[in-house]
Amino acid sequence: MAAGGRVLAWEAMVNGWVHQAAGTHPGRGCPDQDAWLQEIKYNGFSTQRVLDWAGGRAFTKAGHNWSRRYWPIVAALEKLPAKALILDGEMIAPEPDGRPNFHEIHSRMAWNAELLAFVAFDILHRDGQDLRPLPVIDRKAILWELVKPADGIIQYSQHVEGGGAAFYKAAEQMGLEGIVSKRRGSPYRSGGKDEAWVKSNAGTSANSNCSASSARPASEAKRCSQGTAQITRSRNGSGSASSRAGAGPRRACPRPW
Repeated sequence: MAAGGRVLAWEAMVNGWVHQAAGTHPGRGCPDQDAWLQEIKYNGFSTQRVLDWAGGRAFTKAGHNWSRRYWPIVAALEKLPAKALILDGEMIAPEPDGRPNFHEIHSRMAWNAELLAFVAFDILHRDGQDLRPLPVIDRKAILWELVKPADGIIQYSQHVEGGGAAFYKAAEQMGLEGIVSKRRGSPYRSGGKDEAWVKSNAGTSANSNCSASSARPASEAKRCSQGTAQITRSRNGSGSASSRAGAGPRRACPRPW
């Protein structure tokens, strides 16, 4: 086990979790260049999944152990092909069409936890290796290989490369919470604000530039629109957010879930 992996594993063992990265809300519009990845901003609870010798656990952003409330996802985590893991993501209560329903989370935690879904968007550690220094595009490739086809209760957060304005507009039209833009070469920075992660909430004046016409080619926006149409049509019979096999992490304008 590398030194960084030992330190990270020790932090997770002692504290139960690792401080999560946090994005910024600069209100300067959506980064639109190819150097940025675009993901859906899920309306749910920020959650970290930890798997080690003690089994699987689930922690809130504040470090509270909510493993009992999220027991189906913890059970699914323990079935992934790894002995040790730390995943970052969002707990959502998906509707039949895949859209998160924030108001249903508490009810499902109490009565129908199997109808929750964990959308993984990053991986910090796997089997003794600290993955945080790697570029996010590489971490997401590792994450995809781990969770694919991601059609169960653990999902994969798809992304678009570039086209931030078009992706934001599509998310806004669908009534989603917004988008998160990430520099494709950025490492994972635990704790504090990270300007390499930019959150743009839909329907706010601060992000009015996101809705403006993109300077990118029309064909790029069209591909994003086609991807959004796939989002609307995608469904999962189990009631969890849908992310089908074949939609790898580098695919242009894939379904965001």
